[in-house]
Amino acid sequence: MKNHLISLIILLMLTSTSLVGASSQKTIDTDTSEVPSDGDLILPWWNRWPDLPGRYEPMFEVYDITDFGHSAWGVTSADFNKDGELDFAIAYSPDLLTSSRINISYNNGEMGFTQKEVFDTDRINDLDSGDYDNDGDIDLMFTQSDYWGDYSGFVYLLLNDGNNNFTNQIRVAHNSPIDERKRINPQITSDDFDNDSDIDFLIGDQSGLVTFFKNDGTGNFSKEGEYDFGKEFSWGISSADFDNDGGIDFIVTQSYNSIGYICLVWNDGTSSCFNQSNYVKIVDLPLNPTFFVGSFMHGYGCLQCIDYNNDGSMDFIFADGPAVYLVMQKSIGVFDYFHIMRLPAPADDEEEGWFIDDLREGGITTGDFNNDNLDDLIIGGDQGFARICYNNLVLVDIVNPDRMGVSVFNKFTSVDILIYSFMKHGTSIAIGALTIEVKTLESLQKVEFYLGNKLMFTDDSEPYEWNWSSISLGRRKVKAVGYNIEGDQVGFDDTIVWKFL
Repeated sequence: MKNHLISLIILLMLTSTSLVGASSQKTIDTDTSEVPSDGDLILPWWNRWPDLPGRYEPMFEVYDITDFGHSAWGVTSADFNKDGELDFAIAYSPDLLTSSRINISYNNGEMGFTQKEVFDTDRINDLDSGDYDNDGDIDLMFTQSDYWGDYSGFVYLLLNDGNNNFTNQIRVAHNSPIDERKRINPQITSDDFDNDSDIDFLIGDQSGLVTFFKNDGTGNFSKEGEYDFGKEFSWGISSADFDNDGGIDFIVTQSYNSIGYICLVWNDGTSSCFNQSNYVKIVDLPLNPTFFVGSFMHGYGCLQCIDYNNDGSMDFIFADGPAVYLVMQKSIGVFDYFHIMRLPAPADDEEEGWFIDDLREGGITTGDFNNDNLDDLIIGGDQGFARICYNNLVLVDIVNPDRMGVSVFNKFTSVDILIYSFMKHGTSIAIGALTIEVKTLESLQKVEFYLGNKLMFTDDSEPYEWNWSSISLGRRKVKAVGYNIEGDQVGFDDTIVWKFL
């Protein structure tokens, strides 16, 4: 009987025209006159991916900014022109991997950006910014790799002449291979780690090692320490004060054979800042993806710190391939993760297939780009697109069903390829009773559950859930609305379910 019901449902779906459309991406006004166009590019079959559109949870509202070309792996944010609006700089390749350009996108304060090319060099791995020489203007720092020589990594400083011209290039670090461990694809994070009022930096790379360089106050750096957390691929590295003790800590990925973890390394407040043994493993990798996020199973990716709910407790973003997660700090050193988006796979030609967008090698910066006191995102990626993600402060997330497949009498079953066209558009299927489950990003007073616009149930204690046991047939929208401790609404999440029985 159960198999017969599943077959009937598949037949109904294949003959139905009521597909749920993909989340639309909006285009933001931008001046791209100085950004080069890209020629035709046909990638080999192993880089293609089925025609999954982007999927965005309501935690951020996503807008396209510009297609820069390829390999937009380095993204950083600062107020470069000192007008009170947060700008961003992005390093990208106008053609595939052969060169890199750095572009500054100036924020006009009206949801638009004006681009200006400021530097041209060989392939860039990562990009950061800050006043490294303490002269009052924002400099740039970027990394490169020696792929054809000894597999080492380099860090360069681009000093700002005061008018956002970057012509003075200085090499400030060279990481050589250690015990045959490659130091290529260096990733950086910079901050005042030793509390002496100048900006230092940390380097991660393919070796898994992390190297700490201290600033003497004038933009001259010296190696302070090197740390080994047991694995490889320290490509993800970011820094912030996670325990609110006044010292800047850092987080870093570690991986071997696609299995890994994220470490939180505490700043001990001494002159050397970090101790090899003073860290905790906070997240196991790979994270469990849902169908709409993507079936990527990497044990590494990129990291970027963010205080999503503006509560003074630092959270972070983790990106694995096209899958992006928000990892919330529930208490000091304790974290929980939420799926927030899957980047779309752009197609040059439908006949040639679709191609993966990939954030494992970096491409995220955070900051308040619309002056609403909430941290937003700028996202680059392997395909060279730049997107801005405005923070919606949504504190509820429907985790079951999470646009991910078929539930038969409240038990999840595998996704059948015959209903792939429904799955890719974020539609779940339920036969019989279904428990709608919600996770919260912080403590809430209550969660309301709706079918369409009709309130069905209110739950005022965790775990927040509603047992949808009534007989129903057809496509329905389920919505969960959260309320904080003060009773204010804090956003909603919704999902589409085809329910039978």
